[in-house]
Amino acid sequence: MIPNNTFKGQIMDAKRNLKLIHTVEGVTLQNTYDTAKVSCIDIGEILLPSGEIVMCDPERRHAIEDLSRKTFSVKVPAGVYPVILYMAATEDTSRIAFAEIRFNNNKPVTFVSAKSVYDAQNSNRKRYGYIVHDNQTGLMDAEAFKANCSRSKGMHWKPVVSFDEWDDDERNEVLPYGIGYARDNRLNAIRLEVAKGCYYWYWGKDSKGNVCCLIGDFFTYL
Repeated sequence: MIPNNTFKGQIMDAKRNLKLIHTVEGVTLQNTYDTAKVSCIDIGEILLPSGEIVMCDPERRHAIEDLSRKTFSVKVPAGVYPVILYMAATEDTSRIAFAEIRFNNNKPVTFVSAKSVYDAQNSNRKRYGYIVHDNQTGLMDAEAFKANCSRSKGMHWKPVVSFDEWDDDERNEVLPYGIGYARDNRLNAIRLEVAKGCYYWYWGKDSKGNVCCLIGDFFTYL
């Protein structure tokens, strides 16, 4: 278990890093293992018909009982929003450092923990980390999550949202993300490939205290 004073220090580091990536283009950040240059790329848009955002592997079938533990307690207006990845590049590797949904063009100046519905209802919890077991996580609307849950288990089970492999022709590599679309175009999801671990999500708020983004930190706590 991480000592409490170390964890508090990491929270401070995380909020500092989140401010820096929104302030300095191509900033260099450091965690326990790496020093990396961070650059951002716009990977497309996510459709949120209900405005309830679920953090999970969108290609797995989850139980409906998991909904409250994976749905963020803050609901946003229904709509289509851009998704931005911040990639951490070292001499040898490039990987996802942060993943963000932008709700408007306002600059985030403060960051608060993005609690799940379950966490918000159980205030005795002090840490709001989310576990990634199989090197894959993502974001989707609650409608897609519920639709996935309603499908029967079996060999021929397929997720509601279908993903294609995304190849980067320039580097001849498979990119560590994907966007999946439902057949009726009513919803979609973002798939992210990250290392196994416990990660934290934050709501970014602008100078007036309004939510302007949701961002996951896959860099600071390694």
